[in-house]
Amino acid sequence: MIAALLLAAVAPGMIGSWKIEETVDAMTDKRQPEGKVYSEQSNALLSFVCSDAGRSNAPIRFMITTTEFLGSSSTYRGRAMREIMFRIDDEPAERLMWYYGDHSAFTLDMPSVSEFGNILRRGSRLLVRAITYRGHQVDATFDVTGASEMIDRVKFLCNKSNK
Repeated sequence: MIAALLLAAVAPGMIGSWKIEETVDAMTDKRQPEGKVYSEQSNALLSFVCSDAGRSNAPIRFMITTTEFLGSSSTYRGRAMREIMFRIDDEPAERLMWYYGDHSAFTLDMPSVSEFGNILRRGSRLLVRAITYRGHQVDATFDVTGASEMIDRVKFLCNKSNK
């Protein structure tokens, strides 16, 4: 059983509605695993990726990339921290603070990664609401079936590629 789980954890492919990919950085030859799913409206991408851990950054992060210009005025290297809302299945909506870039919102610290990962693990349908720099709402709905297994696989692949 454990051997089958480890073999499944190595091969990229699909887990539920998540696509698992592993690219190789052309300059460093470092493997970069990623789990991703597109929104039903085709206006956003939800991804879970390895990241270069800085002094206070997590080695993994969630990111929502959208076609809308979310924009930021600054704070962390040109990225502002603002509220983003999530609703999993029929549960009440939750508000979290994420960093915003031009077309993305993302986590940078492990508490945020863990908090959002726990939200995803509780259900199969995720509604996201990001707010543009002008206050307009950007809504996206994702089928996050298999999120728990995807998170575990990408974490495994990230740990494997960092050795």
